[in-house]
Amino acid sequence: MALEQGCQPRLVGRLLLTEEKRVAKHSPRNLGLVISKKIYHSSYASIFFDVGSKNQKLKIVVKKRDYSLAVHRNKIKRWIREIFRKSCLGDGYVVVVRRGFLEAGFKNVSCDFGLALDNFVNSLQDD
Repeated sequence: MALEQGCQPRLVGRLLLTEEKRVAKHSPRNLGLVISKKIYHSSYASIFFDVGSKNQKLKIVVKKRDYSLAVHRNKIKRWIREIFRKSCLGDGYVVVVRRGFLEAGFKNVSCDFGLALDNFVNSLQDD
């Protein structure tokens, strides 16, 4: 007795409800990637601030392609959290890290980020 599998016709029109939910779940808005203001940019990192997500915690993006070892990615995240903790900031910020971050060293990164964050906070207070 051979097993017979019937082919079901493919949906041509609208996506199935589960597919629609999956697409909506992975849209950039739901991932929190809507970025409104660039605060700082260098060859190794960028800092963004989103007014709409002030109540969300600090987001740190480190590509696995740039830093393949988890030890390095975790070290970068610890450094960034420490910098933001010292500045008493953290909510609504997105930090995107690129290659060369670890080579720059903690002191240089801390100084650059600190100046950029202080300038941004002072400009917000002036408005």
